[in-house]
Amino acid sequence: MDESDGVKQEQAQIVAVDDDESALMVLERLIKRMGHQVICCQGGKEALGAVTQNTDLVLLDLMMPGMSGLELLAHLKGNPDTLEVPVLMVTALTERDVRLEALNKGAADFLTKPVDLVELQARIKSHVQARRAHKEVKRYRDELEQLVDARTRKLANSNQKLHNEMADRIKMEMDLRRSQEQLRELTTQLAMVEERERRNIVADLHDRVCQSLAIAQIRM
Repeated sequence: MDESDGVKQEQAQIVAVDDDESALMVLERLIKRMGHQVICCQGGKEALGAVTQNTDLVLLDLMMPGMSGLELLAHLKGNPDTLEVPVLMVTALTERDVRLEALNKGAADFLTKPVDLVELQARIKSHVQARRAHKEVKRYRDELEQLVDARTRKLANSNQKLHNEMADRIKMEMDLRRSQEQLRELTTQLAMVEERERRNIVADLHDRVCQSLAIAQIRM
């Protein structure tokens, strides 16, 4: 397995696509010697089921019978699961228009046949490292988003709890004000009743005294 600064690297998952069986064998030996896993496909349709979101790199021959490299590239870049998988085009064609079309469809890089194995190894290493870095950034971003979502939910729950407590407090204060108003009304009504009773008692006593005086005068 390829190592950098003495640190053992995780195996990458690479898919090699070429209708030339001998070319596939060369790629397979090189990729395995670098310590990576490789799936070899002799056509675009076969590769459609081999490339997944876990694939780290696709080595794709441009000119193939049936489904061409460009057609497969379009399929991969049109699928959300494989959109971000880097595709290294391997071709004997040097036409600028063809290369521009591949780049416009999402190709990450080119290698010209016959392939220089040293250059191929360097390109594989570079793209695999970039893919790992991209995955790490995506993993960190996803974790950060999850953390933000969790804290946002916690804050929302705290705000809702505070809102409920404030609503309860306002309701209690309103109930207290109503109770105080009712108490004042009752106190006023009670005072009025007591005043009427006091006046009635005074009037009654006055009437009785007057009656007693009248009787006393008659008897005299």
